[in-house]
Amino acid sequence: MENLDAKDFEGQDVLSLLDWPREKIEYVFRVAEKMEPTVRSRSRSQLLSDKILAAAFYTPSTRTRCSFESAMLRLGGGVTGWESGASTRARGSDIYTKGKKGESNKDTAIMLEHYADAIAMRHDEEGAAREFAEWAKIPVLNGGDGYGPTSEHPTQALLDLYTIKKEQGRIDGLSILHVGDNQRTRGGHSLNFGLSKFDGVKVYICCPPELKLRPQEYEPLDELGLEYEYVDRIEDVLTEVDVVETSTPLVLEEVRGDYTLTAAKLEDVKDNFIVMHQLPRGDSIDTDIDDTKYAKFFEQAWYGVPIRMALLSLVFGREP
Repeated sequence: MENLDAKDFEGQDVLSLLDWPREKIEYVFRVAEKMEPTVRSRSRSQLLSDKILAAAFYTPSTRTRCSFESAMLRLGGGVTGWESGASTRARGSDIYTKGKKGESNKDTAIMLEHYADAIAMRHDEEGAAREFAEWAKIPVLNGGDGYGPTSEHPTQALLDLYTIKKEQGRIDGLSILHVGDNQRTRGGHSLNFGLSKFDGVKVYICCPPELKLRPQEYEPLDELGLEYEYVDRIEDVLTEVDVVETSTPLVLEEVRGDYTLTAAKLEDVKDNFIVMHQLPRGDSIDTDIDDTKYAKFFEQAWYGVPIRMALLSLVFGREP
C-alpha cells in the first residue's frame, strides 16, 4: 500500500488488525505523533468540530472509554453514548426489557447511526463489533469484543505497538514476553496480529497450562508467520527480552504469585527493558515497579489518546 493518505481510511471500520498491513499501522503512528502536541498542551483542535462520536460501552471500561471520549473532545467533537449496557435498553432492566436480552445489536447500530457520525464500542459478545459494522453506515471502532478465542481489541493493540515504537525506537527485531491469561486477553490477540507485521519479532508466552491458547487461536498466528514460544516461568527469559506485557489479571488464585512482576525480578534485565500493562494491574505488577525506570504502563495509557485521535480523524478522512 504505497502513497497512503487519510482518504484511504475514510469511512472505514477499525475491527481487527488481522488484515492490516504494516504500512497502515505506521501511517496511524505518524498521524498520532502529530496529535501529541495537542494532548501534551491540554488543548483542543477543531479538526472534528462538526462530528459526534457515540461511545457504546456494554461492559465496564476505564481507559478505553475515557481515552476515546478525551480523543474526540481534544479534536473539538462531541460525544454521546453510555458507559454500561445496564444503563440503557440495550441491556437495561426496565419493564420493557426486564428478564430479556435487551435491544438487538441491529436495532442499536441503526439507531446510533442517526445520532452520531462514528461508533466506538465495547461489547460482551465476540463478533459484536462486526455485527454493528454490518448494520451501521458510519465507521465502527472496536474497543474490545468478548473474552474468547476470537475476541479482539485492535485500538488497544495499536496503542501498545505505538508505546513500543516510542519507547524502544523500533519494533523490528525485538523480543516480547506476554505474561498472564493468554486465552481471555483480547488485547493480546490483537497485539500478536500487529506484531506479526514487523520483522524479526519473537514472542514468548508465560501463563498457566490451563490458560494457553486453544487450537483455533494458533491458526491465524501460524498463518501470519509470528514466531512464538511458551516458557514455564517469567525468569526463564526475563533477562533476554526487551518488553514484557502483562495482561488480564489471572483468574487462577493458586498460581497468581508465580506470574506477578516485582522489582526484585528485574535486577538483571536489559538496559532498554520496559514493563507494559493494559491495566488494571490486579496482582500482575507489584507497586514497587512503579518507581523504576522500566515502568511504562502509565505512559502506555497516555499514548491511547493520540492514537485514538489519529484513528478518529482518519476514519473521517482528515489529519492535521
